Order: sequence, then structure tokens, then C-alpha cells
Amino acid sequence: MLGYIVAILYIISVIFAVCTGGTEQLSSSVFTSVKSAVDLVLTLCGVMTFWCGIINVLDKKGIVNRLSRLISPILKFLFPNAYKNGACGEISANISANILGIGNAATPLALAAMSRLQKLNGNKDVASDDMVMLAVLNTASLDIFPATLIALRQSAGSQSPYSIILPTVIASFLTVVFAITITKLFSLVF
Repeated sequence: MLGYIVAILYIISVIFAVCTGGTEQLSSSVFTSVKSAVDLVLTLCGVMTFWCGIINVLDKKGIVNRLSRLISPILKFLFPNAYKNGACGEISANISANILGIGNAATPLALAAMSRLQKLNGNKDVASDDMVMLAVLNTASLDIFPATLIALRQSAGSQSPYSIILPTVIASFLTVVFAITITKLFSLVF
């Protein structure tokens, strides 16, 4: 569907450019936009690669397991079944990546955690409460250092790309608290 919308917008742009004599400006903006898109993708790939490497090193050095033990009271409350079955390592790695603001790196970790939770799930056709909580936490993730957002702001030429850290922490903290509260209430009711 999105492809159709983009194609229609492209056709309308070409028609207007031809009718108004702006084909040169259209060509120029297309090439400028393509260059900007490639620069942005390379920047984000670099940030993602860097943070994925950091998470991998932390995991290999056992720091992720230590972090898991450190936040174990929180994990016990949020993921009671996974905690009982020792499946919180993947979850804590995922939460760590989200806290660092690298959602792209958190995605493979979330998939590994979700796969582990599915193995613990008694009913394979319905998501367990732990699986729902993981999905909710990934959607409303707590960002203490929004690395991807800072990289986007830097690549866009922001004069102060780091100025969003405090507002991001406050907004993401409130969102996570609300999401956890609603998820826990729904798990009690349903």
C-alpha cells in the first residue's frame, strides 16, 4: 500500500514539475534527497554496528548476566515465569539495548528473548503474560541515552543534538511506568 502512495506522489510531482517548468528543480531535489538518504543510512548503520558490538562484548564478558542479577528484582516482578525458569539473560540484554537507545540493536535481542519465552509458553497459540510484557517494554522502551535519536539529530545538522536527553528520559520513563501498569492490570483481569 505504501508503495502505491509513493508512486502516486511521484507521478503527481512529475506532472506538476512538467506543467510549471520545474523539472530541473525536481531533478536536483531528487539527487539531493538520495544523497541525504544514503548518508543517513550509513550514519545509522555505523551507530547500530558500534552499539551491537558493545552489547556483544558486554555479553561475552558476563556484564549482561551481572546486569541481569542487578535488575533481578524488577525482572522478577515483570517476568515472573521467565525469572523462575532462568530466561532473563536475553530479556536483560534486550532491555539494556533499549535503555541505551539503540532499538535497532535491541530487535535481534528481543527476538531471541521472545523465542526463549515461547519455549516456556504452555499454550503455543497464545502469547504468555511474559511475552506480552516484553512486547510492551520494547514498544515503550526506557531510553536513558537515546543514541539513535542523537545520531539522527547530528546527521541533520543540529546545533545541540544532546539536548534531548533529559526530555527523552522523562517521557520514556513515564511511558514505561504507564505501559507496565496497564499490562499488569490487563493480565490480572484477563
